[in-house]
Amino acid sequence: MLWLSYGLGLLSVAWSWSYYTARQSVTAVILQRALGMVIAIWLYGKLYQGRNWARVLTLVTTILGMLSILTPPVWKTLVALPVFSWVVVLINYVIYSYALWLFFTSPGKEWFRKRSEPSGA
Repeated sequence: MLWLSYGLGLLSVAWSWSYYTARQSVTAVILQRALGMVIAIWLYGKLYQGRNWARVLTLVTTILGMLSILTPPVWKTLVALPVFSWVVVLINYVIYSYALWLFFTSPGKEWFRKRSEPSGA
């Protein structure tokens, strides 16, 4: 599910390529996406392994990201986004909210608990 969100973000950048490259260099856009991919692979891998800290990190960064919309610099940037990118931002918030709900409610929380328990206990 989180990979769907990441893929939608990439699709948004591709769809609105002229918007993003008008504000920063092509190299910067590509490097940001590459770094984002590395971080996503690492974090999603840790989530798959059942690491509780990865679940908490996802919760904290999602909340901070959602709250950042209320700040003038971020709001100013979001207002300038193409409509397709706005739609993707909203869809991604819904995806992440649902994923977090699954992570922190049953049976998801038990899955994380089981995977984080030491074996042989």
